[in-house]
Amino acid sequence: MENRNIDTMHICMDELDFISRLMACTDIYQAVREERPYHPGRSHADTIPILRSMAEQGFIDKKIVEDFDKVMAKYSNKDVPPPEPTLQVPISKFIL
Repeated sequence: MENRNIDTMHICMDELDFISRLMACTDIYQAVREERPYHPGRSHADTIPILRSMAEQGFIDKKIVEDFDKVMAKYSNKDVPPPEPTLQVPISKFIL
């Protein structure tokens, strides 16, 4: 892993623990996949090359990107049902 700055806080990749590196990849993957006001949602096949490019530049972890690709490729072409609605409890129940 190269010692590259990954954000405006100037934290280098080798300063991050595994969970932080995993969350960075997950956050970027989700941002690229989802439809946003400034870009349409992309497929898994279109998203992974973007992450690989970022990994090649040292911005995110290459091993995590490759593992993420293997896992997500299994699910990206399948219809995954939306999560069940959760019980909504008014916040006033928690205010004393």
